[in-house]
Amino acid sequence: MDDSDAEDIDPRGVDPLLVDHLSVLRRAQTQRDREDQPGFVPPVVERYGLLLAEVRMIPLSRTTTLWITPGSKGAALSIQRTPTHGRASWFARPESICSRGLWGVLESPDRWRALCGLVPDGNSSVRLQLRAGGTRSLPTVEGGVVVDEIEPISAIGFVDAFGSQQQLPC
Repeated sequence: MDDSDAEDIDPRGVDPLLVDHLSVLRRAQTQRDREDQPGFVPPVVERYGLLLAEVRMIPLSRTTTLWITPGSKGAALSIQRTPTHGRASWFARPESICSRGLWGVLESPDRWRALCGLVPDGNSSVRLQLRAGGTRSLPTVEGGVVVDEIEPISAIGFVDAFGSQQQLPC
């Protein structure tokens, strides 16, 4: 490895693609980031090289919190909805997160569903393509977004980390 490669290595061990394209991982970690963070079983931690000490919290509202847990081989997106909707996590490799984002659906026992996502830098909002026609814009917070009503949505649009428009079907 020459000296030019040394600057590409994150001293925390986080994959450089994640650090380069997710601003939430470039901000200083706070004590609040470490509070009530999600836990993962050892095989998942190993598979994605998750660095539990590097978790970042994104509070979206009084009842909705996202956590980003980066790793050397991927990352986790976790959500907690209170009081009754629970907690869930999804995982992906760095290349996938940079090109397609990281998405998952939280389903509650009463059949309520929310689409949770993390998009790369440069997306202050995501575009929701509606089944009935038209679009709606939904703001992101540090790249995190939660879509509460997913049935009327046919696709989500955003710009990937490489500058290409993405249109993901729902």
